Amino acid sequence: MPNTSEFVPSITDTEYNAMLRNFDRKALVNLATDKATMPYLARAKLRDDLLLMLDDVGVPSAGDFYKALGTHNAVLSGSFVACYLDPDFSATWPAPVFGPRDVDMYVGKGKLDDMLSAISQLSGGTMQMVSRSEAPTPTLDKDGEVLIGPVHSRFYNNAAIGAMARIRIRVPGKRSCYMDVMESKSKSALMPIVRFNLTHLRAAISFEGILDLHPEWNHDRKTYASPRVKRSQAVDIDEDFVSPVEKFYSKYRNRGYEVVEGDLVDDTEPHVCRESTCCPLTLRSTVDLGVRFTPITEEAAIRLCHGPPQLLADPIVYWTHGGKCMYSGDETVDPVVYDSEGVSGDHMPAAVET
Repeated sequence: MPNTSEFVPSITDTEYNAMLRNFDRKALVNLATDKATMPYLARAKLRDDLLLMLDDVGVPSAGDFYKALGTHNAVLSGSFVACYLDPDFSATWPAPVFGPRDVDMYVGKGKLDDMLSAISQLSGGTMQMVSRSEAPTPTLDKDGEVLIGPVHSRFYNNAAIGAMARIRIRVPGKRSCYMDVMESKSKSALMPIVRFNLTHLRAAISFEGILDLHPEWNHDRKTYASPRVKRSQAVDIDEDFVSPVEKFYSKYRNRGYEVVEGDLVDDTEPHVCRESTCCPLTLRSTVDLGVRFTPITEEAAIRLCHGPPQLLADPIVYWTHGGKCMYSGDETVDPVVYDSEGVSGDHMPAAVET
């Protein structure tokens, strides 16, 4: 089967408008009435494929679950998204493909209980609470690094997560589906995703569409590690053990990703530093032109003509990947994450020394 992504043309709004100027009013009416356009069919196919994949991993009443994403402004992320976007690639991963049928979901602050209630009411399956926890008080290790929770916990590498619940969903005749539902410290469910330590993970699926925060970097299966992650955290030679950070990198390397460590982001197009969205020094936002949002509903496609989706804009999440750029010499910028309401996605300053 050919790689159709090489042959599908990309047409900008300016080009569309130029073509439409050649149509008379009657032709425009006919065109506007015809739903059988390529973008319409593509969005329908993306929705159908998403529902099929949700059903396949053991989510009951996939259609109702999908609607609940919209009701509660929740998003799916993690390996589920990678498997959805590139199934041929994920088929080559070492088994199991993405854990024991795991699905990661993120909700905004105060939405965890609402989302759990919605999942528990899905027909055709039963939900069991496996564990639930709140983000612990941050501590300082012997090297002065701020840690949140034990090294095996979700909180350890993502300070933007305020609480989480792990649930088990059973559907008769299917294997159990394990789902981690993470609550953001922000009203935006996207803050923990922006805070991820690998750039290819900064992607999500919502009810309205597919989000990629670094489309200019996430090509050729390359992913950049955040400058937050120091090499000393990855391997403790004195203690002679490999830490969860190194295991985290190894997991994606074993899947075929090129994990680029260190402070330097290379392989970018020539640009103006601190202004271009492909520069790691630039202060980015969820509503800037570097974010690729692909609508999968007709309503979202229409609204996108007038502005960014509510998920991206209310509140806006800002971030800097940080580190060094190949075009900025020795200039270095610290990574940061915060939202337009003043909520920080970085480690809380009041850390307790251990």
